[in-house]
Amino acid sequence: MLVNLEELDVQGCNSLVAVFDIVEGTFAEEILANKCSLLRKLTLYNLPNLKHIWKEDPNTLSFQNLCEISIKDCPSLESLFPLSVAINMAQLEDHDVLNCGIKEIVDNKKGSTREMIKFVFPRLRKLWLKSMLELRTFFSSRYSIQCTSLQDLNVFDCPRLELFQATYRSCQERATDDKISVPIHRPFFNVEEVLSNLNALTVNNDDVDVILQSIHSQEQFNKLGLLMVTKFESEGTTFPYWFLENAHNLELLVVHKCSFREVFLDQSIAGEDGQVTISTRLRYLFLEELHDLRHICKEGFQIDPILQRLEKIQVKQCSSLVNLVPPSVTFAYLMHLEVTNCNGMINLITCSTAKSLVNLTTIKIESCNLLQDIVSSNENEKDEEIAFSRLDTIEFVSLPSLRRFCSCKCSLLFPLLENVFVKECPRMEIFSVGDTSTPELQKVQIEENNKQCYWEADLNGTIHKMFEDKVSFCRFEYLILSDYPELRDFWYGKEYHNLFGNLKSLVVQKCEFLTDVLFTSNTLQVLHELEELEVRNCDSLVTLFDVKGMKSNGAMVKQASKLKNLTLSSLPKLQHIWNADRHQIVSFENLCTMDVVECKSLLYLFPLSVCLHLPCIEKLDIESCGVEEIILMEEESTEINFSFPHLSYLRFIRLEKLKSFYLGRFTLECPSLKMLNVYRCEPLQMFTLNHSILQQPHHIEEEIHDALVPQPLFSIEKLSCNLLEELALNVKDAMMIINGHMKEVKFPKVVGLRMQFLDATQFACWNDLLEIFPNVVTLQVRQSSIKTLFPVEEIAHCSTRIAQQIKNLWLYEMEHLKHIWHEESLVSRNIEYLWVVACPNMVSVVSSSVSLQSLKKLKVENCKGMTHLITSFAAKSLVQLEMLIMINCEMVKDVVSVDEEEEAEAEEDIIFENLEYLELSTLTSLRSFSYGKHALIFPSLIWLIVKECPQMEVFSSGSIIAPFLKGVEVENKRKRWKGDVNTTIQQLFKENQEVSHSNQN
Repeated sequence: MLVNLEELDVQGCNSLVAVFDIVEGTFAEEILANKCSLLRKLTLYNLPNLKHIWKEDPNTLSFQNLCEISIKDCPSLESLFPLSVAINMAQLEDHDVLNCGIKEIVDNKKGSTREMIKFVFPRLRKLWLKSMLELRTFFSSRYSIQCTSLQDLNVFDCPRLELFQATYRSCQERATDDKISVPIHRPFFNVEEVLSNLNALTVNNDDVDVILQSIHSQEQFNKLGLLMVTKFESEGTTFPYWFLENAHNLELLVVHKCSFREVFLDQSIAGEDGQVTISTRLRYLFLEELHDLRHICKEGFQIDPILQRLEKIQVKQCSSLVNLVPPSVTFAYLMHLEVTNCNGMINLITCSTAKSLVNLTTIKIESCNLLQDIVSSNENEKDEEIAFSRLDTIEFVSLPSLRRFCSCKCSLLFPLLENVFVKECPRMEIFSVGDTSTPELQKVQIEENNKQCYWEADLNGTIHKMFEDKVSFCRFEYLILSDYPELRDFWYGKEYHNLFGNLKSLVVQKCEFLTDVLFTSNTLQVLHELEELEVRNCDSLVTLFDVKGMKSNGAMVKQASKLKNLTLSSLPKLQHIWNADRHQIVSFENLCTMDVVECKSLLYLFPLSVCLHLPCIEKLDIESCGVEEIILMEEESTEINFSFPHLSYLRFIRLEKLKSFYLGRFTLECPSLKMLNVYRCEPLQMFTLNHSILQQPHHIEEEIHDALVPQPLFSIEKLSCNLLEELALNVKDAMMIINGHMKEVKFPKVVGLRMQFLDATQFACWNDLLEIFPNVVTLQVRQSSIKTLFPVEEIAHCSTRIAQQIKNLWLYEMEHLKHIWHEESLVSRNIEYLWVVACPNMVSVVSSSVSLQSLKKLKVENCKGMTHLITSFAAKSLVQLEMLIMINCEMVKDVVSVDEEEEAEAEEDIIFENLEYLELSTLTSLRSFSYGKHALIFPSLIWLIVKECPQMEVFSSGSIIAPFLKGVEVENKRKRWKGDVNTTIQQLFKENQEVSHSNQN
């Protein structure tokens, strides 16, 4: 059918498992005749369940015409090519793979072989491999690879992959050879075979070390035109300047995600005769996500020859950079300058540097929150002329602190300036302190694509007029009101209605100038575009929306608000969100989510008529508020049906006064409800056992009497028929369901169950509960007095089912809990995720005899009585563990403890085969991860975080093998590395001791 197919593009097919399922004997005659497919281009994107591109090796069918392959966001894909496809791809030119679960490029289903497999890609020019955390090798057997035409090599964020063949091995790597459980994979390339042909190369810290060891001649770098330096993350690392000295034809340098404090060091680059020996002349410099960068180069630095001919500089997300370069630096050839999201920058350049910008044509500055001046004055700087002779375009966007372009008194000349775009710079009062000449400029744009412009005779006058007219505020779509205290005089004023007319998102926090009302009749009517509103920490607010004020002002024309998301937090005096029933004045029919937290004076959530018209509401989350009812009951009220067709998330937490959803008679319809969590709302009755009771006719006297009796939230029968997936129950509700003649009611779609306030004397009915919730896999237990969560089978009714069914277990604030399972219980456990928080009587997570072979993620936090996490016996069972986190357990001495019997068997290694992430934070008594003599093997460990563990002197007393670990993250996300884990931890301990002694003295 597809015999002539040359291009195949597959995107967004969630159910797709394989692209080609080729069975021999089903090929078309044309394909059989040629024995090859005509496919030239293959694109796969966003296929979450794709496991195979070729389900089986096609063998007799060749894909030799493939030229271009692009595969992105396929997390389930483990390999790209079957062997028969990979060895016959002579036409492949472009290979781009991003964010996939690939472990090896070529599938090696047959296993290891003594035969050397040769992969030859004579036309491959581009190879990009990015963000593939599982990628280990090209082929997991003996192979060689030839890419003689390779020009663009970009391998980024593949921490398990060794890109270049090293000429030496570290001690850690040699130790790894002796352990069968940690396979050694051959690197992709030999440096000498590929480096000399590359035009573009991305390198990290490890790659640079290998390259430096292999340099035989400068000719290896002769063709290199683009270099990206990335992932130099260890504290104290320096930019590999020697690389530039050898890359004579390098034009573009990108420095990305590194911890460098400066890029270009002030070092001698001259020969013995004083002549500069370096010939590299960069044209483009891009600096991105360098959060530790303080300087590109330091003050007094003589302009580096490498920088002399820079034509374009682009700086993004360098949050510690205060200015671009010191006054001593000049850029005579610079044409394009762009700075974005540098939120520590105060001034861009000085006047002396500005005078050198004679060739600058474009300057773009965006989202630098502290930037005050583009050009600042030097001390002792003479008031001279600055000529931007070729500057054509200026763009300033989202610079909330910008006061002016230039603070110097010198005259500014812009003979060619035609395009000036200024948006969201509300404090820019003038353009320059001195005179400004712009003979070609006729307008200042305030919107993209010339939609709206300003002009008042000259540039200085125009900027000042825009400041007076509050033009920037009028264009704001996102505003944090507290960032602009100058708006206090305009918020409530009628004459500034249009000031906030374009707002789509508004954050109001700690605004002391507010009265008791946030939105008066003046402001409410102009916020017609507002979609998101967040109000927090405003002590004076009593009312959010003053609907009464609108009525008294005669505003009776119905308005439709676009508000979608409303968040209220820490408003101690707030009594009303709406202070009256709206009576068709304002419609909030677009409201989707509502989050209200810590509003202790709030009386109710909605007036009745607002709640009757919320067709889009999806989420209602109310916590720690004083509400007695969610909807205010009218004086004359009949039975009301509340229908929320899209409500999927309902959460009421710590509403100690809440009596009912509505204090009149009502029915509540939530057909889409998936999550129901009611916690610490004691007066509220959750369920009624028989919904039909509510449907029976009543006499008027009975209705009046019933209206005074709070009505339960839901009918249990009706709720069981919904889409409910998560449900929270206290012991009263659970026992009512179990014992209340409800055995015929089941919740087949509930997969997550939250249990709270359980008492061991009242509740030992896990099996009965699972009969009603047969598909639960996630169990959360909170604030219960149980000592053993799952007792031994002979004592209680707990059978093997609870251990086999529950995969995710969360335990919170269990003050009396000592054991999860009884020590005598030998039930097989299938727990995959275990979270234990604030359980002060637990000494360890499990006893020495318990095996957790299915556990993948384990987190323990605020367990003050815990002395160790697990024993070495239990540790050996954690073969599936991927993440381990311990936080604020003050008595823990060792994560893995070793008793005397286990110490005698110390020769047996502990292997955490799949552990990728290990975090140890605020463990004030921790001395080690393990104090035993066992060898600890971490074949998959990539992230190790150790913070605020002042007594941790060593990671382990035994040997440690962690071949992919390249750093230890400490406080403030800094990374440290001294070659191996133990040496790094010992250095951190030594530094902590020195600081401690210094503080004592």
